[in-house]
Amino acid sequence: MVVGAGVAGLYQLYRLREQGLNVRAIDAGAGVGGTWYWNRYPGARFDSESHIYQYLFSEELYKGWSWSEKFPGQPEIERWLNYIADRLDLRKDIQFGTIVKSAHFNEATQRWLVTTDRG
Repeated sequence: MVVGAGVAGLYQLYRLREQGLNVRAIDAGAGVGGTWYWNRYPGARFDSESHIYQYLFSEELYKGWSWSEKFPGQPEIERWLNYIADRLDLRKDIQFGTIVKSAHFNEATQRWLVTTDRG
């Protein structure tokens, strides 16, 4: 399980699926983006140059997106994250509108028990 479908969450979901694992991401939002889904205030933008956030494991993915500026604003960042989710077919493994209420590790079974607001 991956908690969140932002920049890191999408990356983790992709990498874990690539390893052949059955994985699901949980996100409170109605769409991908994490911080960039929720923070829509005027002037919200990357605080580092956009190329730093690019996923470099796929040249096709990297070259398929052109940033409009070095420090793009929230609307463009959210569009990029949707582009990533679509190109990597990640949405099928993301449960949106769900909040993780608790997570407890069971030492005996070596498994996590995760409870959400949906049970």
